[in-house]
Amino acid sequence: MPAKSKKRRKKRRAEVDLAVQAERALAKGQYKQGYKEAKVCFRNDPTEANRELFQRACFGRASELLRMGYRDEARGVAEVLFDLGPPFAEQIRGDSLVELAVGLGLADRLPDAGDCTTTAGVTEGLLPSVADQCVLHPEHTPRSWPQIGQEALRVRAALEAIEAGDEARAMEELRGISRSSPLAEWKFFVRGLAAYYRQDSKQMNANWSRLDPQRAAARIAAPLQALDRGEVSLGEDRRLEKLETAILGRPICSVLIQLRSHLARRRWRQFLGRLKRREEILRGFDPQLPQRLVNIACEALVRDGDLDELAEFTRAVDPPPCDPQWNRTWARALERAEKDEVEEIADWWEDYAKDLARCPELSHEERRIAQALVWDHVAQLYFHECLDALEMRWEGRAKQWCKRSAKCLDKSIRLAPEILSTYVNLAKLHLAVGDEDKAAKAYQRLLEQEPNDLAALKFLAEHYRRRDDPTAAQPYIERACRLKPTSQEFARLRWWLYLALARQHALARQWEESRAAFEEADRADPSRRASLRVLAPRAVMEMKARNLDVSDVLMHQVRGSYDEPTPALLALCVESVRYGLTQGARKGFQRELQMALKRRVNSQTAGRLSQLMREYLEESPYPGRPRHTELVLSYLERSGRVKWQEEDLRDVCMLLDKLASDGQHRKKDVRGLLAKLAAKGIKRFAHCPLFYVLTGECEMRKEAGSRSLGYARYCFLRAVHLWKANPDPPLEPYVERARHMSVYLEERGVPPASRPKPPMPG
Repeated sequence: MPAKSKKRRKKRRAEVDLAVQAERALAKGQYKQGYKEAKVCFRNDPTEANRELFQRACFGRASELLRMGYRDEARGVAEVLFDLGPPFAEQIRGDSLVELAVGLGLADRLPDAGDCTTTAGVTEGLLPSVADQCVLHPEHTPRSWPQIGQEALRVRAALEAIEAGDEARAMEELRGISRSSPLAEWKFFVRGLAAYYRQDSKQMNANWSRLDPQRAAARIAAPLQALDRGEVSLGEDRRLEKLETAILGRPICSVLIQLRSHLARRRWRQFLGRLKRREEILRGFDPQLPQRLVNIACEALVRDGDLDELAEFTRAVDPPPCDPQWNRTWARALERAEKDEVEEIADWWEDYAKDLARCPELSHEERRIAQALVWDHVAQLYFHECLDALEMRWEGRAKQWCKRSAKCLDKSIRLAPEILSTYVNLAKLHLAVGDEDKAAKAYQRLLEQEPNDLAALKFLAEHYRRRDDPTAAQPYIERACRLKPTSQEFARLRWWLYLALARQHALARQWEESRAAFEEADRADPSRRASLRVLAPRAVMEMKARNLDVSDVLMHQVRGSYDEPTPALLALCVESVRYGLTQGARKGFQRELQMALKRRVNSQTAGRLSQLMREYLEESPYPGRPRHTELVLSYLERSGRVKWQEEDLRDVCMLLDKLASDGQHRKKDVRGLLAKLAAKGIKRFAHCPLFYVLTGECEMRKEAGSRSLGYARYCFLRAVHLWKANPDPPLEPYVERARHMSVYLEERGVPPASRPKPPMPG
């Protein structure tokens, strides 16, 4: 007993000593050591005092790591702090904890902190910091501020457009950010950056002078402003040179300042002269420095698109080791200058690929990957030419460009089969020319390299769904569901898979297997267990299997699904054809449907018929589908005096939009009806962006004398604005169409107009 109590006293003393050591380390600012000791102390004895000590240690260590630039490590320690939960230690409550969470993109954890901090506190003082973090680190955007996250993505898209030289697209991206938004600061930064690339110092300074010095945008802009100014007086230059010579034995900073000044003012001859005269001094400081300065100057010339100056410059200096013939530089310069000679640009790139094969500066693996990326880039040049030819309906030229692009992509894949983006580009190429089978083969080749690529799995699953081949689609859908079990999209595909397998088994008279597939479909999506898409085929299957008792029960459920039996009769008509019932049974359902469609049109029935028909149109065709589509369309044409509900009118307009784009069902009548119903939608449900998108597209389809492009652009801009205010995921593809058409009209110089112009007389 004495020995045991002695051990306990010794252990308790060690724990007290460890806590004291952690307190001392934190007091001295030794957060790494304090964090380790406090962690062990809390793990051995999780008392309230040790918990508060560990919280302070986590806070101090996370703050220290963030100051040192180790953002990921700091985030990990801060997550431990928030996992400990409130109440937090008195020393770290309030603004200090909020600043740390915002700086690490953990603002979502703040509302869980109880009485020590609130989301409102972040909104008042640190919302600009949240906005900056969303731009700099979009992967850590707080879910509490979805609007800021969306605007931050638009800022990043604008920056990418500026980098690509597309200033018009960048300005379009910024258009949706209001002046009161915390991201309005970045609008000035993007505009100033565009002016900087245009060498418009006045506009650049006018925008960047409005930046808040405490924000990230101002810190990024500061060195670019210094580079643009780049002037030092002759007296200051000589004094600095003398001072450097006295201290270092050779002038370095003064030479770099002079070169920067010449570069900023685009004085290329003075830049070259100064570089030649001071080359030995620069090489003595760093053997690679002269070549790095040449590369910087070449990049500026390429960005400016000044081909004459570039020709003189490349004749006067030595080429970089990785571009010994200046092929890459000239290829990029010609692209930047927007020359139309695509074949000439491609020749430069192909010569550069040959240079890479002999480049001693790169290893064999690096040469192989670099060549593959070059061939992929050449393929993209040909691909854009193919798209232009398709837009102009030059099918012969489009096929030629497509062949060249595919050949380049094949070379890229042979060189580096591990680069997955090449397979995606190959699939996009085949889809552009309407060859979905070859696109599927490209994605299958991608899966050989990366079996768990979700985009490829989704494409192949959808591809075989459209072809009504559940056996081929099954491995892709099952693998995707294993990789992402919570995805609603893959759950929907799995539900379709088992419905299709049930029909396949029923056609083969494998009744038990068909019933088992229906059970799997119910498990895949329990919410649709009682929907027409499940009940109708199950009733038809039991009818085909001569299981009349079960069939009668299911038929009663199908017909009683809605107040009016018309949607149920449409489902039974379709499934009787797809399941191969006898001709007499099919004709019986057809007669009942035709009689039901003669009734008075109402909003609910029209909406459900449209939703059901649109789902069938998205799947593989079946015999009699054009007839069923025509019957539904005739019903909708009698909807002139219907009192619409918003959801029903949306479903009807979506169906008509699909029929108008397919062009197989009285295109002129369908588009006229769509225009009328979309206009009604704007009057009754002005908050829904779908009706604005469809109205704008209908306006653009009109003849030149009667259409108003200004009103069309107004509709597109209005749709985008409404969707930003209240995002609705099912409508996102329509809003993307509106964005594309709005940019197209803006490029043509069409201003928005809030009402259509009257048609021209005659």
